[in-house]
Amino acid sequence: MKYLLYLLFCFPLVSFAQIPQEPTTQQLQNRLLAVPKIELITFGEKVFAYAFKYGLDNEDVSNSLKIMKCESSIRPDALNTKNSDGSWDYSWWQINNKRWENYLKDRGLDIKVPEQNLEAGFLLYSQFGVKLWKPSIKCHGLS
Repeated sequence: MKYLLYLLFCFPLVSFAQIPQEPTTQQLQNRLLAVPKIELITFGEKVFAYAFKYGLDNEDVSNSLKIMKCESSIRPDALNTKNSDGSWDYSWWQINNKRWENYLKDRGLDIKVPEQNLEAGFLLYSQFGVKLWKPSIKCHGLS
């Protein structure tokens, strides 16, 4: 008996009202909705995400970066308005509006929007390889 009194004195009863209960399904859903969506932040993350989306491997990513370095110095705001046929080349990949704008619009991509231009380049690369960027072969060295 004295041990019981000792335990009660030294270790008072814990109020069960203070123990957190498991959240309800609705509470969990509300918490999930409150979590911000993760967005791709860096250029590198976007490159790998689009490469993965279009089934490209690490060598293709390396080639893509070489092409973008030669075409736009990896600048989203790059614009070439000096083509002999009056067409313009846009953004990362310097995608030509006269040749590719409608083809890519049919696929939901606008070459004038840098993020979409980045994806459009990977789409074109996945379908045609490096041959679309043959005019800059002296720079990137790919064949």
